[in-house]
Amino acid sequence: MRKLIIVIVTMFLMVTTVFASGDLNYSVNGNVVTLTGEMGVSNSPISIQVFTQSRKYYVGQLTTDQYGKFETTFTLDDDKNYQARVNADENHKEIVIKVPKIDADSGSGTDDGTVEVKEYVNLLVKGYNNKVFFSGRVEISKSDTVLSLLKRSLDKNGISFIERGGYVSSIGGQSEFDKGSKSGWMFSVNGIFPNKSCNNVVLEDGDVVKWIYTTGESIHKVSGTTSNTQEEGVQVVVTEDKKPKIIITVSPDEGKIKVDLNDDVFSQVIKQANNNDMKDILIELKSDEHIQEIDVGISKESIEEILNKAMNIVVKSDLGNIEIPISALKELKKQGDIEKLALKIERPDQKVLTKVQKEAVKDQVLFDIAISKNDQTVSSFGGKMLKISLPYTLKVGEDKNKIFVWYLNDKGIKEKVGCTYDEELGVVTFETNHLSYYLVGYSDAYTFDDVQKDAWYYESVMQMVQLNLFQGTEKHRFSPNSEMTRGMFVTVLHRFDGKSRSEAKNSFEDVNSGEWYTEAVNWSADNGIVNGVTQTKFMLNDTITREQAATILYRYAKFRGMDVTILGDMDTFKDRNNTSAWAEDGVKWAVGNGLIKGKGNSMIDPRGSTTRSEIATMIKRFIVLKNTNR
Repeated sequence: MRKLIIVIVTMFLMVTTVFASGDLNYSVNGNVVTLTGEMGVSNSPISIQVFTQSRKYYVGQLTTDQYGKFETTFTLDDDKNYQARVNADENHKEIVIKVPKIDADSGSGTDDGTVEVKEYVNLLVKGYNNKVFFSGRVEISKSDTVLSLLKRSLDKNGISFIERGGYVSSIGGQSEFDKGSKSGWMFSVNGIFPNKSCNNVVLEDGDVVKWIYTTGESIHKVSGTTSNTQEEGVQVVVTEDKKPKIIITVSPDEGKIKVDLNDDVFSQVIKQANNNDMKDILIELKSDEHIQEIDVGISKESIEEILNKAMNIVVKSDLGNIEIPISALKELKKQGDIEKLALKIERPDQKVLTKVQKEAVKDQVLFDIAISKNDQTVSSFGGKMLKISLPYTLKVGEDKNKIFVWYLNDKGIKEKVGCTYDEELGVVTFETNHLSYYLVGYSDAYTFDDVQKDAWYYESVMQMVQLNLFQGTEKHRFSPNSEMTRGMFVTVLHRFDGKSRSEAKNSFEDVNSGEWYTEAVNWSADNGIVNGVTQTKFMLNDTITREQAATILYRYAKFRGMDVTILGDMDTFKDRNNTSAWAEDGVKWAVGNGLIKGKGNSMIDPRGSTTRSEIATMIKRFIVLKNTNR
């Protein structure tokens, strides 16, 4: 009797263990984790990420209650440590979640002395408003179906449901049509949505079953093929904001997903896109398992239709995103007929690298990004830029402004690429006109002794360095208070434009050939963005004034087709009449769009000089404006 009591007590201690770190707490029941916390803001949206070094395991969004608290439940693999991050506006909190190993006490003795091995599946039942009705590991019998598993789990927990002939119309009071004419319950097994009713899908040991209430999207199944020939894994989806996309839900084969989409799929999504005046073909790969490689193939007929409709191709996955603009597709077409186009992102083994390349990688994450046409790798696109997004999860103590991307060439030389990092999404994004090996990682190499974290310009300066628009004046020095020259400014703007080339000849006596500023000056003068101070003098080393900087950005905005009709009110500035006549429109536009602000005492100081940190801030604001002015 005492032995039985000890066993029961021990099992209780193992089943529910509670841990805390600051305002975050979690409890573990087997491999089911309940995370709770207090964020200090009531009725506020928060995002939750649970991850390891190699992959994300859970991403959720919910809202805190009236007391600023939240609670969520999810399932993780046992015998692992995870990092959990909760974001609420500027408030970020983290905790390490430790899920202990589940003892292999899954056998029981039989009369003849043999051991009966028990089998388990993981079940998640999640409704709208992020309501989790069930999440956990459940024992199954040999004949269990998705339906019998659901019934047993819900009955055991006192949760109501309605089912007729294998069709589940309601769980826990959440019924079909609650959220629109296309809303209701769907289930998946190991990431695949079977084309069968739930009472006809027999479960196996280790299966992952998810019941999800779908809302806000109209799902139309269409014919398609994947590497494991499961046509039901390909769907055309129209989102709530009327954006059509192709969703491919499939389990990887040894970490690889290879998908060849047929013409019916693209005809459906292109038709939907035209109906809603959309210019992107969205292809989204989904999998609950770890992915090492994705490969998406598109046929000749589909490419022709995409070209005819002048649409862009966007492929999204947990391994990364590739965006191919119509300009790059047209360039590929110029180089010859496209029988087939394939897009690939891979996390390759370093065995494929040369010795010098391996030495260069160090602790950075290696990606191989490729596009092939007719089974031949395409390395360049006639100068046209592709947008790439790759995953990177910040480690504790890392600065988001020090996440960088490098191009790795055959000689093992790394070339820093301008990028931006989105901490909430956990992705780093950059543009490139050639594909190959790329590295993503953290680096303190671009730390400046004269740029402190509490400086008002810290974020602006570091983001400009991250984007490769600004460089230090010397190692570990940025010189934020040094004056910005005309030569420096036009070079930064030229870099932002992708170093576009100009065939125009140099017309300025003080601009030498082959210098760091030469191409930038020629490009800006040729396109009417920056004029010389005189007909023959550019005056590279003159300090650029506030009204000059505003006017140059104003002209560049017009050059790139941005809306420049919003003008600011200058009447609030005492020195408004000091603005040069040629600069009035540019200054009004800069004030109206928040690029330039007053310097105190109701003064705009249009002819005042600028510093490197001021121009970095101004360009950061301009980039935000440009990204919202599409």
